[in-house]
Amino acid sequence: YGASLPAGVDADAPPRWVQVADGHEYAWHDHRIHFMSPQMPQGVDPTSGDVQSVFDWEIPTVVDGRQVAITGSLDWVPSRGPGVPVAAGLVGIALLVAGRRRLHAAVTVGAGALSALAVSVPMVTGLPAGADADLALVALPGAGAVLAVVGSRWSDGHRARLVQAAAAVPLLVWVGLLVGSLTRPIVPGPVPTWAVQVAVVVVALLGVATVVASLRVSAPKAVDGSAD
Repeated sequence: YGASLPAGVDADAPPRWVQVADGHEYAWHDHRIHFMSPQMPQGVDPTSGDVQSVFDWEIPTVVDGRQVAITGSLDWVPSRGPGVPVAAGLVGIALLVAGRRRLHAAVTVGAGALSALAVSVPMVTGLPAGADADLALVALPGAGAVLAVVGSRWSDGHRARLVQAAAAVPLLVWVGLLVGSLTRPIVPGPVPTWAVQVAVVVVALLGVATVVASLRVSAPKAVDGSAD
């Protein structure tokens, strides 16, 4: 939060310029455009459901020898309640229960992996230069997809079910990494926040459904009559 200078840095020293790109676009993290304190900004009411202005910012720069300024504003956006994701989850649970006899572990885990990859790939590849991408968001559903394929091709039914159940584990870990997005007003990246929230709910449901479908043990059927 800019509380102290790093070792060997002098606030009065002239800047040392280093070329970082030769194209027409460059992105960087600039401390002048966000709030530099762990405390709530003064004048912002965290109990309000309204978007509130924190401050306007301006970054002076030089383009082709001409002094210009990049301007913008910083706003506080309230968190969203989990009502919509929870409602979607309840609907999904009801659908899974209604169709529990038709569930197939390879199908559910495969659909979950594809749903996770659909939002993870653009989230990781669509970040600006210099942003830290979490490759686990792609690796986890990728591992789930591979295990789903392996389990679907295994001839041993018992081992196939175990592999498919194991395929759900990386999907559920993926859900854990993004579960905070269910209440965040903004999820960084090019994917709309609502799409990430829907994916988290869908993948969570399909992951649980995969475990249930893989490890479900059918009770032996009773046979009327007696043997001679």
